[in-house]
Amino acid sequence: MVGREALELQQRLIDLTAARHNKYGHTIFHLEPNIKDYPGGLRDYQVACWLSLISELEKTGVWPAPDSLLPGTFRKECDAALDFLSAVRCFLHYRLGRDLNGLTYELQSEQRLPGSGSPTVAGCARHLDATYFRHVRSIYRLTVLFDEVPPARSGLYRLFENRKSRLSNADFPWWRAASFFASSLRFRIHPCSSAFLNSLAVTA
Repeated sequence: MVGREALELQQRLIDLTAARHNKYGHTIFHLEPNIKDYPGGLRDYQVACWLSLISELEKTGVWPAPDSLLPGTFRKECDAALDFLSAVRCFLHYRLGRDLNGLTYELQSEQRLPGSGSPTVAGCARHLDATYFRHVRSIYRLTVLFDEVPPARSGLYRLFENRKSRLSNADFPWWRAASFFASSLRFRIHPCSSAFLNSLAVTA
């Protein structure tokens, strides 16, 4: 599957990342950042690793070692950034008691926050700012890897999009149209196909 649709998988990841970056202004500089979703956050690190993983699977058919996914020039800084952001995220989850990733100004001032090794509250915030922006800048640099993926669409994607656009309208979504035509023509939908359509309906 990866060998057949590698380019499409990569391009879709890049499209989703570009939309997310656009939502947050294409900048790492935020007063109260979300350490997972904002530019330079954990999600950007994951996307860069996924792109590299897909590329290696396409070329070699062998699952690469995790420590070989990122270029050597980025690896040391990004590993340190990952450790820092993971520690901050762990702190946030324990401190807030749930899966929230927003680093509010109040939380930035807490001396227990990873990377805030300064004796005063104001000093903690200043020290954290410098540490945070240094690390997210390292991860944000990984987005240059996105330029290596050609902006092309696979035949499967074009076929899917064309069929969806022809069948859909505001009152009759495409997945219902597919089910309607299948039942009208007395086609028997295989259980796997039915589950696939249901999953697409949920995600859509």
